[in-house]
Amino acid sequence: MTRRSPLIYLRFALATAACLLLSASVFGMTIYSAVAVGPQLTITGTGFSGTLSITFNGSHIVVDSSTTTQIVATINPLPPAGTYRVVVRAGTASDTVYVTLSNNVAKVSLLNQSASIPLTTLWTPALDGVYRVSIYMVQVPPFAPVGVCCGFVTLEFEWTDDAGTQSQSDTSNQSTAASISLLEGGCGGSSGACPELQVPGGSPGAVFILQVKGGTPIQYTTAYQSTQTGPAYYDLFMTLDQI
Repeated sequence: MTRRSPLIYLRFALATAACLLLSASVFGMTIYSAVAVGPQLTITGTGFSGTLSITFNGSHIVVDSSTTTQIVATINPLPPAGTYRVVVRAGTASDTVYVTLSNNVAKVSLLNQSASIPLTTLWTPALDGVYRVSIYMVQVPPFAPVGVCCGFVTLEFEWTDDAGTQSQSDTSNQSTAASISLLEGGCGGSSGACPELQVPGGSPGAVFILQVKGGTPIQYTTAYQSTQTGPAYYDLFMTLDQI
């Protein structure tokens, strides 16, 4: 039986180690997911080290922040809704992922509300943009007894455009974003209007357009007023789309 020299085994071990190191440097990066919310692209995975480069739909985009497991970048300009190819290079390693862009950047579904909602941020865009807000409010059970006036809920918005801070909150001029009356059938006679609390201008559903400065929030609040002993309940639905 022929005995092999220990040197042969040593050479084999070194060659194997070199191949493993090369494989780790070239194929050691993996993308798990890529999610775009508005112009912000968040990529998660492993091996994001070394010099980072990202191309979106064939064009380089700016990396805002990164760790070995997450990259945040800005897509500018933001293209129309669709599916786009993203290539990440970290040192000599690279990987590809596809990301789907939607015009929708925020969605709110608040159920069984029985009080005013304080001023709350719906979305803060990174860049200047134009947005469409879609709103719907509705009163939900349990309802007040027939003939009992409940009150109303108004929804108001605040944002900043090129002219400064704006709002839809002047109920005297009937410019609330949306409003609903909280009452049960027969209240206030045939008109259905509460004599104690007149419902401000507006409607349960509304769509309007905003021009918003980057880095400034789009905010909303509700004003709830009721004359009944117990609470009245309402649902609020909103979507915000970039256009």
